[in-house]
Amino acid sequence: ASQTSSAEPVIASTVTGGAGLTGSTCFQQFRLISDEAISSIEVLGANSALAEVSGGKSSFITQSSGIFSFTTTGIYWIMLNADSSYDNDAEWQKLFIHSSTNSGTDYTEIAQAKYARVFETGSEGFAQGSLNTLLAVTNASTQRIKFQAQASASSNFAGSSTVNRTYMTFLRIGS
Repeated sequence: ASQTSSAEPVIASTVTGGAGLTGSTCFQQFRLISDEAISSIEVLGANSALAEVSGGKSSFITQSSGIFSFTTTGIYWIMLNADSSYDNDAEWQKLFIHSSTNSGTDYTEIAQAKYARVFETGSEGFAQGSLNTLLAVTNASTQRIKFQAQASASSNFAGSSTVNRTYMTFLRIGS
């Protein structure tokens, strides 16, 4: 990507190649700022704080207790990256993205990733997983997203106030 004289990355202002995709690219990113313990299936950010890391041309995503709302319709690329540790009993972890079109009354799974033990030292293991999806937000007042994690045994999803460890990224790629 080309850069401006101040070495700031340039973000493309339009999207090409997709039927009906027009508009500015905007982005927002949120991260867990403290570790979150998962023992079954949990909404990431429901029991620990989330902080907005960066914003693009406008703030178009809001969140409360791990539930994300949109202020603008459009096509979004939604990503979750998770850094975790687990005890010796955990064999796998899953990540989910769920979407609601009725203000969070009902959710539908729109993306899932499952990963097994990756690196283990003694009785503790470490893993990193990610998943992403494209979502057409047609009604910003009722569309919601939540990110969930599940583990076969006790796990911790890493948070940090200074570094992205477990984080969510929203890119608005078109209208």
